[in-house]
Amino acid sequence: MLSWKSLVVGVDLKEPFDGSAFWVWSSEGHWATQARQDPYRVRYFRRAFEVNDLPAKLLIHVSADSKYILYVNSQFVCRGPAKGDIAHQFYETADASRFLKKGRNVIAALVKYYGDSFPNYGMGGAPDSVMSEAPGFIADAVLKYGGKEIKLHTDSTWKVLVDEAYNHKACAGNCVYTGYREIFDSRKYLRGWESPDFDDSSWENAVQIWKGETISRRNDSAVPHILYPRIIPALEEDPRNFKTVFGSDNRTCAGFEKVIANNGVFEIPAGSSVDISLDAGELVTGFPLLEVSGGRDSEIKLVYSEALFGKKPGKMPLPWEEKGPKINRNDTEGGAVQGLWDTFIPGGGESTYKPFQWAAFRFMRLIADVKDEPLIIRKIGYIYHAFPFRQTGIFSSSDPGFSRILDVSTRTQRLCSHETYEDCPYYEQLQYAGDTQVQALVSYYLFSDARLARQAIRHFDWSRNSEGITASRYPSRVGQIIPFWSLHWIMMACEYWKYTGDAEEAERMVPGIFAVLGWFERHIGKTGLLEKLPYWCVADWSPEWTDKKDGAGVPPGTKTGVSALINFQYIYCLEIFAGMLEALGQRDKAVSLKKTASALKKKSKAVFWDNKKGLFRDSPSYPRDFSQLANAWAVLCGAADPACYKKIAAALENPDGLSRASYFGLFYCFRALSKMNEYDRVFNMLEPWKEMLKLGLTTWSEDIVSQRSDCHAWSGAPAFEFFNEVLGIKPLLPGFKKVLIQPRPGPLEHAEGRIVIPSLKDYHGGHALKIGGRGTEAQRNTIEVSWFKKNGCMVIKGKLPAGITGLVSFNGKSVNVTQSFKTIFK
Repeated sequence: MLSWKSLVVGVDLKEPFDGSAFWVWSSEGHWATQARQDPYRVRYFRRAFEVNDLPAKLLIHVSADSKYILYVNSQFVCRGPAKGDIAHQFYETADASRFLKKGRNVIAALVKYYGDSFPNYGMGGAPDSVMSEAPGFIADAVLKYGGKEIKLHTDSTWKVLVDEAYNHKACAGNCVYTGYREIFDSRKYLRGWESPDFDDSSWENAVQIWKGETISRRNDSAVPHILYPRIIPALEEDPRNFKTVFGSDNRTCAGFEKVIANNGVFEIPAGSSVDISLDAGELVTGFPLLEVSGGRDSEIKLVYSEALFGKKPGKMPLPWEEKGPKINRNDTEGGAVQGLWDTFIPGGGESTYKPFQWAAFRFMRLIADVKDEPLIIRKIGYIYHAFPFRQTGIFSSSDPGFSRILDVSTRTQRLCSHETYEDCPYYEQLQYAGDTQVQALVSYYLFSDARLARQAIRHFDWSRNSEGITASRYPSRVGQIIPFWSLHWIMMACEYWKYTGDAEEAERMVPGIFAVLGWFERHIGKTGLLEKLPYWCVADWSPEWTDKKDGAGVPPGTKTGVSALINFQYIYCLEIFAGMLEALGQRDKAVSLKKTASALKKKSKAVFWDNKKGLFRDSPSYPRDFSQLANAWAVLCGAADPACYKKIAAALENPDGLSRASYFGLFYCFRALSKMNEYDRVFNMLEPWKEMLKLGLTTWSEDIVSQRSDCHAWSGAPAFEFFNEVLGIKPLLPGFKKVLIQPRPGPLEHAEGRIVIPSLKDYHGGHALKIGGRGTEAQRNTIEVSWFKKNGCMVIKGKLPAGITGLVSFNGKSVNVTQSFKTIFK
């Protein structure tokens, strides 16, 4: 596994960017038109220097608008910057000392600027998740050896070249927000440009734009970017092979089978073509890797797809034609690979192609049109790329099918986690607050890692507008506000504190949460409830919430009148935030919030309760509309009386006549059933996930309506259920200082597992955590639980970390425990 060993994160270093390092670009700077016609500007930067003695140390703080890859002496150092915004322009810190040698050395960077093209979901454009304002590259680089300190900061001594090899185009017929794919012409590429021996004497000197500044040194500036240290680790890059090939004649398939097994090469004769598909065996995210020789002037398309699509009668559809319906993902005989694609034009000789931007795919299709020179395929694979999560949560039970569900849940979460959490890796790669709330909770249990969650919470706090409300997704160049998602951000922030005990970060979020709650308070109408909310009020892709009412995915009444769901979620946020404030010592504010919540709860009952139906209606404007979600949230916020629980629980399990929740919404239905002590019903509600497995999916799809995305992290509820409910491991005090063990066995006979208490620490140093040894910090913070049914009794055993107490609870009875315990409930 490649882990960017040069990257330094979270180390107490002297603050860089003291005014010596400048933002630089080519001669047009950022005040004139670009040098060539392409949606992106691509530049190469170099700074050669001498090292007269070893050992030597080279520390580089580096950033760019929009993206860069950094090399030292042809060796990859890091890529970035991490996704932030212009007021928080992340920079990476890399220790490149191990790449230095005596004599001539070079720092080199490939930079792409996206800001000339605006994102457009239907027509193409730059990636929406990458904030971009003005072209620029900056490096604060210091070389030390033999008692000397030499500054190699970006300024006019650096060299720059305008690229001619990259072009970028939209893939027609593919609605995505992830940016243009590339056309890479190897004939125009300057091989070896990143090596110290390359002759850059014809390159122009870089143009200094303005000095780089952190917020502590910010003054009147000619650049918008405020530099901010990266707060997440380097992403994982791991070389992998495809599993099998299909979709071509026997000879071609046999030849490519040898190539993917690293057991031979395959020659495509001059003047011929090949169309073949490769299967990674599971959905992945990463950089395709193709090594070829010869084939000058040929055109190779690499087409990426999550799924297989039905073939049109009598022909194999080309990737840019209209897609057929998705079919079973394992049906390679009946399916075609269609989707986004990159194009590679070999320049003759040996060459390697690895796109600048990663892709999401299970299937990759290679379409090669060979010209006058034979093309030899020497290697074809991919570099797996994702946030470096390592699974620390372990679960097994008497139902072996649950292990497969956990495996798919884990993969889904990993593939939706890169520089931010993402709704989906194929279509948008955007961090939405609703999706992210579920993702963060799953991350705490599966990976014991809170770093991406902490960054997400800050991102949304940074996104607040002049009205005080957060963006629905962030970072995002295209502004979007979803009021429901602002409430999910509050939930996420409070849950982060609950699971990690990070009071410092909780205090940091308090002003932003008050600002969001203030926005909602200003939208309380004459009814005394929230009403007629502006912006996009989508809450869930319920198939019954349609454009005939308030809009697709919008609960009835939200925009035109009064809606139960938004009021119940608002009440819930007031109460959980009050609980956090009280723990942080802000009791007076907490009491005020609880008083407001109590009044809203009383009014909500009067407006939304239907005594005849025994359920809460969605809106008085739609007296016949009832939904799973509104009733689930009535329970969660405390508006539902316990006497109503049986009726509500039955409706959540069998929603005949109700607007149904999607995979995302079911997560909250499960929480409500848990609160009502009706959790056994959840085991009967996991059928949608089992059905997805039957379709050959290796990740969870988006919803039950469009099924657009094959990989959507908001559908990852089962992973949370196994740890939080089936094993029953919950924090009673922030940071698991006291633990509740309250298993929900349902039809299972036994279950066992363990979690590591969530932290901002890297327990595993980039390697898989091994449980069972002694002495490591992860092992000292492990909570183990097992239970089994025997002779009508429930036997619950486990281990807690030293200094942590627990409460074991089952069927209304509880026992206090410490460290190793065994309890028997009759």
